[in-house]
Amino acid sequence: MLVFIVPVALAIITMWSLYGRRDAANRRAGEKQVQIFARAPQKPLALNKRIAAISSLLASLDGGIAPQLPSPADPGAPPAPRTGGTLRGLVVDHFGGTPGACTVFMRPSQAGMLEQHSAFSGSVRGGADGVVTAEGISPGAYDLLARCERGMGRLRNVSVAAEGISDFGSLRLDGGSTLRGTVVESGAKKAVAGAAITVYSPYPNKETPEASTLFSGSSDRDGRFEFENVPEGKWHLKIDADGFLGKDLVGLSTPGRGVVDLGQVFLVRGSLETLHESSQFGGIGVTIGRNKGDLKVMAVIDGTPAKNAGLVGGDTILEVNGLPAADLSLDEAIGSIRGDERTSVRLKIRRGGRTFETEIVRDTIKPE
Repeated sequence: MLVFIVPVALAIITMWSLYGRRDAANRRAGEKQVQIFARAPQKPLALNKRIAAISSLLASLDGGIAPQLPSPADPGAPPAPRTGGTLRGLVVDHFGGTPGACTVFMRPSQAGMLEQHSAFSGSVRGGADGVVTAEGISPGAYDLLARCERGMGRLRNVSVAAEGISDFGSLRLDGGSTLRGTVVESGAKKAVAGAAITVYSPYPNKETPEASTLFSGSSDRDGRFEFENVPEGKWHLKIDADGFLGKDLVGLSTPGRGVVDLGQVFLVRGSLETLHESSQFGGIGVTIGRNKGDLKVMAVIDGTPAKNAGLVGGDTILEVNGLPAADLSLDEAIGSIRGDERTSVRLKIRRGGRTFETEIVRDTIKPE
């Protein structure tokens, strides 16, 4: 009996020992696996190294071959060539000059797309010199919108070929201010139709490299004029009309957007020739001039309407027929005070601390 029991006991002890070592090995392996996943967070690895580490881990867990994960493209590798055409062109400002930094937005035109599903729609950057290049554009027709430092412009139905370079030429900016006003005859306040109007730059500046005309036109039958897309800057406006003294508005500022309304711009009847060379004229009998910006009565001729009205040398003329004297050139002030016999002129006068208005009927004046 003892002979039978002893071998059985030894077999049981041996099996228990073997199972114990196996369980211990499994526990150690499990602890190792837990430690792998329970590590403190490490600094991020490069993407390639992280994928390799995950593949190795999967291999150790499965006891087999880890699945082959796709490797990302090497950041240093050259980009894959883009397919499609290249669109190229030039964005220019109102004068054909550089527009400043631009963003050009592109979208497929409603008609003419050959591959609508793969068409480019987005934006490309243009340099300060206005050169725009966009590669990999699907063939078709596109609308372009340029937004630049000096305005906006649009170009429609620009064709792009499937291969090669498609040049859209130039896209001119159309953003700017609207400059408008009404030409009116001083005194009568009637509209002056057909007045020649010129907006120009009299000196080099950032808008023009040299003195040049920006816009020109004429007033309509109601005396109105309007110029669109006037770029930001300072400009002069000159108005000439038959039978009137010329008018110059100096240093008009335009912000490059919105509307600049000059309101009524008054012209004075007469000409420089008759103003300075006539031996006699209709007037009130005063000599006027500028003194520190003020319009002054310099002298009064005896026996004239001005003398009879009580004007004296040293009076300051504030208004002529309701127009501020500060807005009138000297020639315009002279022309406004002069006029046909038996017509009147209304003056606002300041004398010392007192201000008053007077209406004086003109007469024929013979300079002394």
